[in-house]
Amino acid sequence: VAPSKPEVTATDSGAVVVTPPTDNVTNLDITFTPEGASQPVTVVVSKDATGTWTAPADSGLVINSDGTITIPAEKVADGTAVTVVAENGSISSPEVGSTVVPVPAVTPETPVAPSKPEVTATDSGAVVVTPPTDNVTNLDITFTPEGSSQPVTVVVSKDATGTWTAPADSGLVVNPDGTITIPAENVADGTAVTVVAENGSVSSPEVGSAVVPVPTPELPAIPAKPTSVTNADGSVTIVPPVENVTGLDITFTPEGATEPVTVTLGKDATGAWTAPADSGLVVNPDGTITIPADRLADGTEGQVGLVAKNGDLTSNDPAPQVPETPAKSSVETNENGSVTIVPPVENVTGIDITFTPEGASQPVTVVVSKDATGAWTAPADSGLVVNPDGTITIPADKVADGTAVSVVTKNGQVPSDEASATYVPAKPASTDTPVVEVPATPSLALDGSGNVLITPPAENATSLDITFTPAGSETPITVTANKDATGNWILPETSIAVVNPDGTISISTSEMEGGTAVSVVAKNEGVPSSQAATLLVQPKQTAEELAPTVKKPIAVEDASKLTDAEKKELEDVVRKDNVLPEGTEVSVADDGTVTVTYPDKSTDTILPTKTVMDAQNGKGTSHSLPAYDLTADEDKDGFTNEEELKQGSNVADAKSVPAGKSSAERLTPTNDLAVKVKDLTKLSDAEKETVETAIRKDKDLPEGTQIEVANDGSVTITYPDGSIGRLPADQTVLQVAHGEGTSHSLPAYDLTADEDKDGFTNEEELKQGSNVADAKSVPAGKSSAERLTPTNDLAVKVKDLTKLTDAEKKAVETAISKNNTLPEGTQIEVANDGSVTITYPDGSVDQIVATKVVATDSTVSPDSGVSQSSGTTKVLPGSASSTRAAKKPLPATGENGSPILVLSGLALLAGVAMFRKAKREDEN
Repeated sequence: VAPSKPEVTATDSGAVVVTPPTDNVTNLDITFTPEGASQPVTVVVSKDATGTWTAPADSGLVINSDGTITIPAEKVADGTAVTVVAENGSISSPEVGSTVVPVPAVTPETPVAPSKPEVTATDSGAVVVTPPTDNVTNLDITFTPEGSSQPVTVVVSKDATGTWTAPADSGLVVNPDGTITIPAENVADGTAVTVVAENGSVSSPEVGSAVVPVPTPELPAIPAKPTSVTNADGSVTIVPPVENVTGLDITFTPEGATEPVTVTLGKDATGAWTAPADSGLVVNPDGTITIPADRLADGTEGQVGLVAKNGDLTSNDPAPQVPETPAKSSVETNENGSVTIVPPVENVTGIDITFTPEGASQPVTVVVSKDATGAWTAPADSGLVVNPDGTITIPADKVADGTAVSVVTKNGQVPSDEASATYVPAKPASTDTPVVEVPATPSLALDGSGNVLITPPAENATSLDITFTPAGSETPITVTANKDATGNWILPETSIAVVNPDGTISISTSEMEGGTAVSVVAKNEGVPSSQAATLLVQPKQTAEELAPTVKKPIAVEDASKLTDAEKKELEDVVRKDNVLPEGTEVSVADDGTVTVTYPDKSTDTILPTKTVMDAQNGKGTSHSLPAYDLTADEDKDGFTNEEELKQGSNVADAKSVPAGKSSAERLTPTNDLAVKVKDLTKLSDAEKETVETAIRKDKDLPEGTQIEVANDGSVTITYPDGSIGRLPADQTVLQVAHGEGTSHSLPAYDLTADEDKDGFTNEEELKQGSNVADAKSVPAGKSSAERLTPTNDLAVKVKDLTKLTDAEKKAVETAISKNNTLPEGTQIEVANDGSVTITYPDGSVDQIVATKVVATDSTVSPDSGVSQSSGTTKVLPGSASSTRAAKKPLPATGENGSPILVLSGLALLAGVAMFRKAKREDEN
């Protein structure tokens, strides 16, 4: 009898109490998500013969004296579903008990605001920031980098150990005492530095600030006025100033003229005065200038005008004055979030206002200037408002909340000694806990195809926690579906659940474990539905789980009407070939159709083409052989399925072969490449294992085949049917030092090839013990340089034969690489004079003289081994390079091999041919 639905209740404290049914119950499957876990577990609580409930010791569940079971609040995650399925043996309760663990309300703690940080500018131009001692997690430091016109904000953070850390590229220095320095070379003179201290999301109400001092400006040097003396002879002598003078304008009336002229004198590189050649002025050795009497109109001696110059400055200019240092401006944040700036009345030409615009992450500096009429002007795109009373406003919608505003007043280039700063507070968070609507419970049912269908709530749901047990598993999982900004439900890519076009979610019951619960909790921003939707996945019928078959059909006299004995024989075969539940019934029809009825009344059918075969195939019946691949060898014993079926052996068992025959007669094990060993008379265990591995690479060996390798390398192969095959040692192993006291043949290599291009054929290397695939490995006492002869078919033209450019060297290296087949890893070095050094992987060296690789038009001649035709240079046969090639033969090509080599190749081919025995035809 199926048990009734268990009661499941969540308490206000977060614990869950399960009340089992009174009767017809043997155990409870309790599924819940443990505290701190992301996935659920299922705990089975059982009732013993005395009616006492027992939970696993490590489950955390508590069995109460009244028979209820409690999941303590600290053992179950808030906001998750708890489902309980009651079972009576293998029969489950049709309804699932469930509840949702409530989520307790959380009151956030408000952090303490930090105090104002100290900001000090030093005489050297550096700025030192001293953070508050307590209640501070980071500092927002705003400054203008040297060479920049706009400020940046750098966030300096304090870690768990209390150590401050600045970004590596910020230019800030964290000092051992916890202060932070902006070096003088990293911050612009005359700009403001502001610092806001923060404790999490709470900022200091006051802003620390300072102005980087500007070095005292050098006043321009006004030259002194020149002097003049009228001499007794009527000439005039002019004495220029000694310092701060680069030119001199002398105005006088020349003899015979009525209007004065101005003559400009300059200084040459030595500092001596120079006058225009036609001016008539005389530059005296002592640096004075004379206007001779005959060059000066009579009566104008006292009318000589003199002006000294120093660049653009003249001796007539007034003495420069240092601008007055302006007072600092007043700056204040208003209640509506706007900021008002009041500049000083006098000694001010502009103000630098630094603030962070609304929506921006970095601050800007806007310069507001005073025009000639005394009116203030702000850039049109700055967002700043100049008021009629001369104050400036930053509207609330133009400045970011939670940021600092600083103002530096300037009189020309002279800044105020202090910056004015204010903090625009972040909008206070609402103290009222936002009301989140509790979502409705989702709908959970089976659709027309028998699959689980989830219908989420229409509103107030942002996610769904779907808990179920996958097929073949004992452990449940929770999959979360989230609703995106467009209102569509999104599932993880690996989930077996599917979102339908109408927004519902389906899960195939075939992919869930039968007899387990599905639960769905809707959530709205973490707030769960008050109840979970639940559904029991019905246990799968046995016929869905099992697929009975017959390994080998039985032979019958009449395939259209089986005898009772043949039916009994077929029933026994079905029961033998399949593991069937206790109580399963097997019935055989007259034509050999088998019906298997399981205890749950589900059925399977095996067709007669799989169960019976005429004793004399094809006589008096239309039944064909069963549906096997008759040409295949299912058990790999060397006999096709058709042979075995006709001759009565088992197609699926390599131990069973046709009578009077054996696998050893049919199978031919091979070894395509002999294994190298040190001693052919006594293989090591590792060498034996290598040989066995090589033999097992033959994929056609039957399962259960045993391979034994003898000390001499011969192999004994025992097949599952007990028959034996053998491989002689000359087909399995090869001595490392080939040819020493053994007749073993070489392995299946192309012996005439040079695999690693080191100048030695594979045969040479195999016989002499070097590695055919490694150019570093060559026969002992030999080298690649002895065998290889690098050449250069086309000389490279260069400009200077004594000093090649890098590009010319690269061209030579490319030509050598292109014209020769060199081993991988060969190094080519080209000297300044074009000579080439080639170092092979084995360390041996070849050299090519420069005259064989490079040439200029002037050096090309027949004697050099280079010919010229239409501007193209080629290395000629008969030159020193080609002579050397004749002395050192290239790797063998097979065109002129010795008779011994030819015989060795033939012997190899014969050896390879013996590796495989010819398949013997079946005599039957």
